[in-house]
Amino acid sequence: MLRNIVIICTIFAAGLIFGVLFFWGFLKKYIKYRDMARSFGLEFFPVGDHRVVAVKFLKNVTGGDAEFWAEVTIIARMHHLNVVRLWGFCAEKGQRILVYEHVPNGSLDKYLFPTSQILSLDKQEVINPRSTDSLKPILDWNIRYRIALNVARVIVYLHEECLEWVLHCDIKLENILLGDDFCLKISDFG
Repeated sequence: MLRNIVIICTIFAAGLIFGVLFFWGFLKKYIKYRDMARSFGLEFFPVGDHRVVAVKFLKNVTGGDAEFWAEVTIIARMHHLNVVRLWGFCAEKGQRILVYEHVPNGSLDKYLFPTSQILSLDKQEVINPRSTDSLKPILDWNIRYRIALNVARVIVYLHEECLEWVLHCDIKLENILLGDDFCLKISDFG
């Protein structure tokens, strides 16, 4: 009888100690993430203002927490007109999610290269997709020049003016996004 009471008390004490240690670890991690989000101004993500956001789910993050937090830290410190703004993030239960501002016109590649040509089945001729009104407009040379100039400005900012030296290494047409007035935003730093 005394032996059973000792075993039950030992199991209860071990469970209690495990629970306290688990709660302490959770609280420590929560405070770390909360303080980091607060320092970047990301703690209070506005809800209910009907903003459209772009959400990036990171899968198979090989570097673990250190690489993810380094990326969040670097992106959150960038403040340039032509860099996509990070509005928030999630790092819970193995999920790594980044929330960016939405850039409505999509990537530059859609404006420079048509995705497909429309084939008329009865005439068997290829119709130029740029002639249809439903497709996106062709960029004139003034807009192309402005885009090239702004890409150069972003690269200068990342390499020389940013608080931390950043080498993008993946600037391509898919990572150059166009806003409403064809103001570009560089994205995808991971």
